[in-house]
Amino acid sequence: MLSKFQVRYGYLFSICGLLVVGCSGRVDGSQLESDIKAGIEQQGYRMRLKSVTCPSGIDRQQGVVFNCVAELLSDETFDVEVRQLDNQGNVDWEVPSSKAVLDVASLETDIQTALGQDLGQRPTVDCGPLYRLNLPGESFECDVVGDPIADGDRIPAVTASVDAQGNLNWQEIRYPLSTATSPSRPLESDSETTELRAPAASTVANDD
Repeated sequence: MLSKFQVRYGYLFSICGLLVVGCSGRVDGSQLESDIKAGIEQQGYRMRLKSVTCPSGIDRQQGVVFNCVAELLSDETFDVEVRQLDNQGNVDWEVPSSKAVLDVASLETDIQTALGQDLGQRPTVDCGPLYRLNLPGESFECDVVGDPIADGDRIPAVTASVDAQGNLNWQEIRYPLSTATSPSRPLESDSETTELRAPAASTVANDD
């Protein structure tokens, strides 16, 4: 469960001199790097980072968005988008899906929206940790809470998989209600496909 100081895609940091607020009036980039690295490793599935690099000299200003760059042990990199929430140094951050990393929260939202069209209401979908490595050929299961029913079938879960091109595909796992016991092989619906593309590179000028 997320603590009251966390947001869905990251952490909320505050308090001058202790977290990401530099008492000089600028965001404390070094502390932010450390906090982002810890957050991704804690909330990701087998996510280990070599480093996180954030631009220096960012003034505290509400609404300003900048990118930090995270590097995996494999030397692959991906962007972390940071947004300043106010002029006091409070920020939140998120990791968009890319060729290196999957944003699992976005996948959950897509599945909820698609299933909601069949069910008449959006179900709760749990795909596990917030971030996963984008590994072609890998698959994982998402639980559909409450085993909702659509067209006479029970839908307890969804299987998600990454193809060789980095596209994320998912399929409903269905069990006919007329079957007394669950069949040895569940029925799979037509897949919904989401193509993952690396986000456009963003450049933030450093104020050395």
